[in-house]
Amino acid sequence: KGVGGFRSAKFIKYLPTMGWQLDVITAYKARQLNSDKVKIHYVFPVDFRIILQKLRERVLAVYSWLRGLRKNKGGQISNENENKSDSAVHSTAPKNVAGFMTKVLRYFLIPDPQFIWIFLSLPIGIFTARKVDIIYSSALPWSAHVLGLILSKVSGKPLILDYRDEWTLNMGWYPPTRFHRWLGDKLDRACVRQADYVINVSEARTELFKNHFTEESREKFITIHNGFDEDDVAAFREIRPSEKPLTITSIGSLYGGRDPTSFIDVLGRLLREGQINTETLTVNFIGGCSDEIVNRTKENNLDDIIHFIGRVPQQEALKAVAASHIALLVGGRMEKVAMTTKIYEYMGLYKPVFALVPDGQLRNFVLEYGGWVADPENDQQIEQAIKDIIQKYTSGNIADAINKEMVNRYTRYNLTRELNNVLLNSLDNQNRGNESRC
Repeated sequence: KGVGGFRSAKFIKYLPTMGWQLDVITAYKARQLNSDKVKIHYVFPVDFRIILQKLRERVLAVYSWLRGLRKNKGGQISNENENKSDSAVHSTAPKNVAGFMTKVLRYFLIPDPQFIWIFLSLPIGIFTARKVDIIYSSALPWSAHVLGLILSKVSGKPLILDYRDEWTLNMGWYPPTRFHRWLGDKLDRACVRQADYVINVSEARTELFKNHFTEESREKFITIHNGFDEDDVAAFREIRPSEKPLTITSIGSLYGGRDPTSFIDVLGRLLREGQINTETLTVNFIGGCSDEIVNRTKENNLDDIIHFIGRVPQQEALKAVAASHIALLVGGRMEKVAMTTKIYEYMGLYKPVFALVPDGQLRNFVLEYGGWVADPENDQQIEQAIKDIIQKYTSGNIADAINKEMVNRYTRYNLTRELNNVLLNSLDNQNRGNESRC
């Protein structure tokens, strides 16, 4: 489910073509993946984040009912909230309850809000682990790795851990107490210790793991990038953008420090100087964003140049990028080590990339591909990149620098071949025939 789910789904799609039979334990229904080579075991998910949301909705409903009952009896409600709007009053109690419950639950959600799923999955997990050759776990949620750890210990089967995101090394991991930090570290290290191989999605993250888990062999840690599926992008490669205006499109929600404010300010200045206008440039942001970003656009009088489209299905987003001249990638501090998935989709469409990212692997990756980069907070770099893009667009050779040979390395099929090699290596002297199962 979500971006991370695409990675696992594509591995499931292509591993059977390489001789593997798969038993997949999942919290999300995926009947379309069932085949004679893939068996899906669905285990109902218990997610305390969803439970908390439902609780908030129930509290709101009860609170509204009680207010209505008091109004019917007394005609008016006389209290300190009588001058506030109903919406303002209604939002206070549920938020207080939800906030309190969130703080309390943090002390019990170890390793994450999905931890109950470990116990619900154990029966089918133990049964399945005894008949397979390899156990492969992809996370987050970290509960999946803990389940993999348990099943590997019980069955004695090799364990492969795929860290789509770091756990205790994640800059966004904030345990509530020192005990929780200690316990999280113990669980994380136990998972890594048990694993035959630990996969990360970028070389920078792999190096981070090598330097942190120093007691483990460095050969245990390997990199398999995210990528793009030829089946997802092939049809869109035939789409050509209109000759005018120069169209720049970004897909993906702007969160976690991914802030285009400086980019917007630079465009505003270029507009005031007469270097761009509505006939020469259009910028599309597809995905969620904050009111602050929208307001910044209005302050710079860019309403007719910058368009906020909101969330759309993946295929619609890819079609919009295909119909653009430039694919915009807005990054933040996470991109110092992270390789956001959209960069591979941009590559798969053979689109020139303009990346607002700090120094790090992603910046170097875009430069190797043949795109433009600028620090997201450096107005001078952003302005220079925009002017260079406009000049290339005007001269008609905007896509000439793309490194198309680089693209083929990141197809989902070729990346699954890398995983296939890892699985075969982990089997060591075990049977590597076509009927091996994982």
